[in-house]
Amino acid sequence: MPKITLDIPDAQGPRVANAVARHYDYQPKIEGPQGDGTLIDNPENKQAFVKRMLIEHIMNIVAAQEAEEAARDARREAQQKTQNEVVIT
Repeated sequence: MPKITLDIPDAQGPRVANAVARHYDYQPKIEGPQGDGTLIDNPENKQAFVKRMLIEHIMNIVAAQEAEEAARDARREAQQKTQNEVVIT
């Protein structure tokens, strides 16, 4: 499988990570498992969250593109089938 690597200069790393974390609403504190409103440290650190969001973003792009292609193919097939089978006079 091809490997995708993003090279971000060290000086820009925090800027990029913070932007992605803000965009996808990373929360350093989350509600605890008790469900009583008590906040605990998020077990997923910001770095892991950013990586997961970038991977999910790419996967969503691939899925959307494939869905568009499948819809286009299905539409084309339905149009051809309709032209061949439906007679309106």
